[in-house]
Formats: sequence, structure tokens, C-alpha cells
Amino acid sequence: MKLLLGYISFLLILIIISPAQESNKRNLDETYQEFRDTYEEKIKEIDKVAYTVRKIFIPHRGSEIWDHEGYAIIERDLTDSIFGFSFYGVRSDIPNEYLYDKGLEFYIYPKERSYKMLPGHYGFIGIPGGQMIYPGIFALDSVYQSVNLQEKENAFVIQYKLEDNELMEATNTIKTVILNKETYLPIKVSVSGDLMGNYTYNEYVFKDIKVNQDISRSVADYKAAIVDYERIPNKQTEYVSRVQEKFPISILTKLQSKEETVNLPIKDQWILLDFWDVWCGHCIKSY
Repeated sequence: MKLLLGYISFLLILIIISPAQESNKRNLDETYQEFRDTYEEKIKEIDKVAYTVRKIFIPHRGSEIWDHEGYAIIERDLTDSIFGFSFYGVRSDIPNEYLYDKGLEFYIYPKERSYKMLPGHYGFIGIPGGQMIYPGIFALDSVYQSVNLQEKENAFVIQYKLEDNELMEATNTIKTVILNKETYLPIKVSVSGDLMGNYTYNEYVFKDIKVNQDISRSVADYKAAIVDYERIPNKQTEYVSRVQEKFPISILTKLQSKEETVNLPIKDQWILLDFWDVWCGHCIKSY
């Protein structure tokens, strides 16, 4: 009888708690959706953003920390299929400037009064000036596993638990976005998680944020400033087939120690030479 009563009590607890948990989750989802609706209305009012930024990046645990500062202007462009905006970016420790507009990349060298122009691609935000660009400046995440919203005195704090990415082997990814309560623009964004089994961390800290008419220069102004610069011709890549030719080198110097060498067993064998950098998660895994 005691066992039966205990079992019934347990069932009653489940019946009472489960609806409460579902209700809390539903209330949280509804609250966040209401916040998103307000956010969408607020962010539509902003077509142009300028800021100074500090960008911190830790590719993997034990690696060198990338810590850089710079300046950026981002202008909304709904016709752009790559970013959805145009931008100008410069990193404080590098004299070159970088500009993206109408599907084209501009590498600008003010000292030499010259520039290169190339077709645009998403990887442009990986070069020094592009590193100062936060791609989510006009949007919040729409895909996530769970989300938590907190309202502070002067800011909103959103924490996302992002879904795992099997292709990139990205797991345990937490993204925190702190928004200014007046403009709804980010004050700070951080993303941490595991990539290929290695811890990685990415952070943006924004200051001196200006919007719309408060910004004195535009992307078009920076583009017009190089009209008298010399354009550097794009190099044509030449592909030369070496199929079935004998590999010209049989001894290579070790990258870790120039005093050591590696003998390649090139006779009647296939050899794969793989070159990569320390920030590449896929490369590290393959090593």
C-alpha cells in the first residue's frame, strides 16, 4: 500500500511540474518573440553604422591570441547577395584600407596611392579590415537550440545555445549578445565553443557607435577618394600540369627545426604534401 501511494504521489508531482515547465518555456519563447518584433522595428530605422571595435580571437586552446582594434562603417544594402551591406574597414596596426561595395572588394594602399579590385566573396571579412566587420550588425540569430533574454538597466543580454554543426564539428557553442537599450545595436558579442575538439573564442567590443546622419563619411566617399589611385592589374593564375612527372625534391627541411630533414620515399609511391595554418581546425585534426 505504501509503495502504491508513493507511486501515485510521484505521478501527481510529474503532472504538476511538467505543465509548469512547459508553461515557463512557452512564456520564455513568447517573451523573446515579442522582443524580436520590437528589435526588427528598431533596427529598420538604422541604415548606416560606424564604430571603433576591439576584436579578440582565440583559434584554439594554447594558440596565440589575436587582439586587434580598428574602425568600420557598414551601410545596409538589401540588393547585395553576399553580405546584405557595403562596408569600409581598417585595422589600427595596418596602414591598408579595405572596402566592399556592389559585389566588389577593394584593397587600398594609401601610402602607394594604389588599389586592387577583385570579385567579392564572404572570405573578405577574414582579411585585416574585414576582421573589424561584425556580420550580424543588422540581425539576431534565427537558428538556435535555446535562448535566454535578460533586461538590464541599460542593455538587453541575449544568450544563445547554438545547435551543433556536424560538418564543422562545432559543439557546445554559446553566443552572448549585449544590445544597447536605445539603439538595439550590439555593445559586445562573444562566441565560445568547441571546434574539432578544440576550444575557440571570438569577441567583439564596440565603442563610439554612430548611426545614420551622425556619420560624416560614407562608403561612397572612401571609394571616390581612390579615383586617382593607380589600379593594380589582377594577376592571371596559370595552372601547369605536373601529372606523372618525377617529384623534384627528395629531402625537405622540417618546419619545426631547420636543422632536421625528412627523406621522401618517392620511388613508386604516392606522396601527399599538406600545407596549413595553426588556426585551421580541419587542418589540426588531420595532422
